[in-house]
Amino acid sequence: MGSYFGMWQRPEAAGIISWSNEAARISALVRALDLGPYPKALGRPKIMIGNGFMLCTELEVLGTSLGSPPGTITAIEPGRIRIASRDNEIGIGQLMTLFGKPITVKELVERYGLRVGTKLPEASCASVERITNLNNEICKYESFWRKRLSSLQPVSLPYLETADIGPQATDSDELDFSIPAELFGCLRRLWPDRKGADIVVSAFSLYLARLGGEGRFDLGLRWPGLVEACDGVGELFATAVPWRIDVDCNTPTRSCMHRVLEELQAAREKKTYLLDVWSRYPELRTLAERSGIPPLSVQVELVESLISHRLEPGHDLGFVADEDGHCHFVFHSCRLRGDNAQLMVGQFRTLLQALSREPEKCVAELPLLTDAEEKQILFSWNETGSPFPEDKCKPQLFEEQVARTPDAIAVAFKEEEITYAELNARTNRLARHLRQRGVGPDAVVGIYVERSVEMVVGLLGIQKAGGAYLPLDPTYPKERLAFILEDAKVRVLVTQERLLASLPQHQATVIRIDAEWPEIAKEDSANFDSGARPHHLAYVIYTSGSTGKPKGVMLEHRNVVSFFTGMDGRIPHQPGNVWLAVTSLSFDISVLELFWTLCRGFKVVICPDEHRMAASAPRSSHSSKPIDYSLFYFSADQGENPSEKYRLLIEGAKFGDENGFTAIWTPERHFHAFGGLYPNPSVTGAALAMITKHLQIRSGSVVAPLHSAIRIAEEWSVVDNLSGGRVGLSFASGWMPDDFVIRPDDFAGRKDATFRILETVRRLWRGDA
Repeated sequence: MGSYFGMWQRPEAAGIISWSNEAARISALVRALDLGPYPKALGRPKIMIGNGFMLCTELEVLGTSLGSPPGTITAIEPGRIRIASRDNEIGIGQLMTLFGKPITVKELVERYGLRVGTKLPEASCASVERITNLNNEICKYESFWRKRLSSLQPVSLPYLETADIGPQATDSDELDFSIPAELFGCLRRLWPDRKGADIVVSAFSLYLARLGGEGRFDLGLRWPGLVEACDGVGELFATAVPWRIDVDCNTPTRSCMHRVLEELQAAREKKTYLLDVWSRYPELRTLAERSGIPPLSVQVELVESLISHRLEPGHDLGFVADEDGHCHFVFHSCRLRGDNAQLMVGQFRTLLQALSREPEKCVAELPLLTDAEEKQILFSWNETGSPFPEDKCKPQLFEEQVARTPDAIAVAFKEEEITYAELNARTNRLARHLRQRGVGPDAVVGIYVERSVEMVVGLLGIQKAGGAYLPLDPTYPKERLAFILEDAKVRVLVTQERLLASLPQHQATVIRIDAEWPEIAKEDSANFDSGARPHHLAYVIYTSGSTGKPKGVMLEHRNVVSFFTGMDGRIPHQPGNVWLAVTSLSFDISVLELFWTLCRGFKVVICPDEHRMAASAPRSSHSSKPIDYSLFYFSADQGENPSEKYRLLIEGAKFGDENGFTAIWTPERHFHAFGGLYPNPSVTGAALAMITKHLQIRSGSVVAPLHSAIRIAEEWSVVDNLSGGRVGLSFASGWMPDDFVIRPDDFAGRKDATFRILETVRRLWRGDA
């Protein structure tokens, strides 16, 4: 005679097999709970092995057990274990962990040391009663935990290291601290109807939200009632449950605390869940198979009094709080360093103090830094001063390097190379020529040249004359160049003959560094003092103008020399090193590439403009293809006025049709409240076909398992005819159980069904049927 299980009634002992039963009864239990790919709401049959449980997915009733006691292993065969029941032997070949991971007979034998004659344990009568009662009590909340587990989000803890602690790690460090009595009393007065430990762990969750900048995450949660309920059956039920923190950090802390405390109470009321829930529901099983069960890196525990706690596997930090404001950190030192744990304690206290004083302040505005941290960030970390040649300008540093390595190659461009001595001589001649044109300290000189040796000569020559160079990239638009020339009041401009025609209108005196070189070469090549000092300008560079018009930034020689000293400690270098200079002069990094290197004895290789442009150019053969623009309606608020719920869709379609958009996509949605906007894309597609002339009508997407192939083909052929052949279909298998509210039984096999229906629709559309 069959058994009936009501909605909130579950099989005895949560489906644990008792070998004292007849083989037929055991087989009936396994078959009754096996619903194939569909959700297994009642549970799954389980076998006790050692101190744990395994899921039994398939068994076979064999011959009589020949007098062996029930539960005795009578034979271990390849791929099967034979176990004695009350009357017959049972063969078991397929087993899984409670989380749905298959385990072979060989693995099972090795893990538990099984052999012929081993007697598998039986649950005692008291255990059976406890498990049955607890399971019947919590099963009504299983849908809650099912949804919660399918969307687990561990908290981001910025202080965690990347070391892997391994699942069996047991060593952990501990840190005890207490909330000052006056502060704890103030917190209790803010929430007088709540327990002290509840207030502390809720405030800790807001600290984590503030620290990581996240408003939604899950923490592991334990409390005395859960520990007591799971005592002795912790291998079967969850001994820690996910506590969902979902707050807006830009809202008052008091309201966030209320929300968190309410969620804490709700989690406690629902107590726990069977661990085999991970293997019983398709969406959880898929999640576990694809990426594993997401570990909750932080676990909180409420206790009546503090005792030593071992950190549960899978957690990086445990936070324990009692009713008197005493707290306890438990952590793996390879994942969280002790000094960072101490830092977190100080930050938590700072947040608690601010919370107690200003509970209406937003969580995002609560301070975290202790006085020591604030001093470290604002002062200690900024004490970066180091000695540098404060009395020198950049040209002097270059001249010192020339004296050290006069015959070394300084600059190379294509086939041309120039030594340090030759470069110094050329720049000195240009500097004297510029002096005769009025260039001196703080004079801004534009340089508009292609990348070449002449470019480097021009830059150094301007600075040796005492001036500050202003880069004008020949690849930039004329409008930008004209603005910069006018804004910087450039009076002298160094360029090349071939670039004259591309210059915008200007009032500057032009020096053609190539065409005028025979005249420039007559100048003296010796070093001289230009009068420039460390406080004078070295160069002026303009911003991109992304926030408005480009803005000029002026850098002095002392800034540059200090920067060079800083780079000395960051980049290993020695004379003779080679540096490929690829950056436009319009970017600060070019100062490092060209001048720090030349002041340190490098050979600087100038990358030609054409090579730079080729390296950054798009490589796709479709780069000239124009971008298509489409409208995609995923889901939307219906608005307050029911009569205008489709206004956005209709007006958007009209706009797209009149302005060259390619397509409009409408979805299929069933997980919203009844009467939602998009129950079927063929309906919205038909409406759009009647008000547009050019837009392609797209389904985004048809949830295939919810329809018959014939209906899909018939409905969309109507839309195709109404639109004049503008239809295009995309298909989906559906991605959440609530989408299958109209056909819940089709969720489990949705993927296979999608491909079958898709192929049938294709045949119907071609006219093959």
